[in-house]
Amino acid sequence: MYGKLAIKVCEYYLSSLYERLRQELLKLEVIHADETPYRVLDSERAKDYVWTFLSGKHAKTPIVLYHHGSRKGTEAWNFLTGFSGYLHCDQYPGYLRLSQQDVTLVGCMAHARRKFRDSLPKDKARESDATSVAKQGIHYCDQMFSLEHSWKDLSAEERYKKRQSELKPLLKKFSDWCYKKSVSVLPSGKLGAAFQYCLNHMDKFMNILKDGRLELSNNRAERAVKEIVMGRKNWLFSQSSTGAKAMAIIMSILETAKQNGLDQFKYINYLLDKLPNEPSLLDNQRLEAYLPWSENVQLHCK
Repeated sequence: MYGKLAIKVCEYYLSSLYERLRQELLKLEVIHADETPYRVLDSERAKDYVWTFLSGKHAKTPIVLYHHGSRKGTEAWNFLTGFSGYLHCDQYPGYLRLSQQDVTLVGCMAHARRKFRDSLPKDKARESDATSVAKQGIHYCDQMFSLEHSWKDLSAEERYKKRQSELKPLLKKFSDWCYKKSVSVLPSGKLGAAFQYCLNHMDKFMNILKDGRLELSNNRAERAVKEIVMGRKNWLFSQSSTGAKAMAIIMSILETAKQNGLDQFKYINYLLDKLPNEPSLLDNQRLEAYLPWSENVQLHCK
């Protein structure tokens, strides 16, 4: 009963606000994206997914949106139609098509580091020359993250200049090292896969040099995805695709509220109290007053 009620509330009231938030997200110049499997009992798909799209670190109005669908690349393409800017993402091929619509893909160095780390033997007695090479890869990544950490309080413009003078040479050195070492490593092993990953996506790692607002990792999106992962452990699944869509809308509104410093439950109660009295929820100007950063919402929902 409660599930059906939540679906109706989303259909009548919250879906319009969700779409308004999506419009705001598409205006930004930096977006992060990730996706995670999600179980839907009545789905005809082999596997469903929840996609996460969120604003970058320097956005004045934080937005976190979840979207239920398949893992087809068309999901990201359709959701981000109209977006032009930088997209932090993993190297799932479904994102590649977005480069056709004036989107610059930015790689995740945390993924690269993880690949090298995963190639290390769990048993120290089995360490070899390959272990030393993997540790070198981790060291390169750690050097880059150390530089970025030292610049965390700089302005975007200052960070951009630092990257040109310090990170760019280090990335070039890392790239040359990957090319040199990869030829002497078995491609079928985990270390070979780490090198192949880096070489395949080195151009996307280099894209971080283009703008001081960009980040060296996509950890921001991974943290947002964890909200769905933690929720999934509690409610396990959605019965239908309609229910999964409603879940994504509600979670989007709650998480965006949290990122804007609101009390999530005060905000959702505020929306359910006010929105049913609005003559039209298709009017963007009226919906403007219900965005999490609007003056009235900030006043009543802290």
